[in-house]
Amino acid sequence: MKINGKEHRTISEAAPLLGVSVKTIRQWIEKNIIPKPQKVEYGTRDIEVFPDEYIEEAKRAKAAYKEKKKLQKRSKHSGKEN
Repeated sequence: MKINGKEHRTISEAAPLLGVSVKTIRQWIEKNIIPKPQKVEYGTRDIEVFPDEYIEEAKRAKAAYKEKKKLQKRSKHSGKEN
């Protein structure tokens, strides 16, 4: 999307880069799993934009979240065996 003469990535363009749906991105932002995106003024409203730096940061946050969930699952299973 072009805003003020500059190309910006929207949430629908960011979703495939993160390997998740738009709905998942919104949920993860709400749950603070990934950071809130930058906003750019577009007419009378603000649009969330997802530059390359944001995508990289969100990928790291996603990986950390997935690893945490995996460790919690392992810990839960190992606790049941004792």
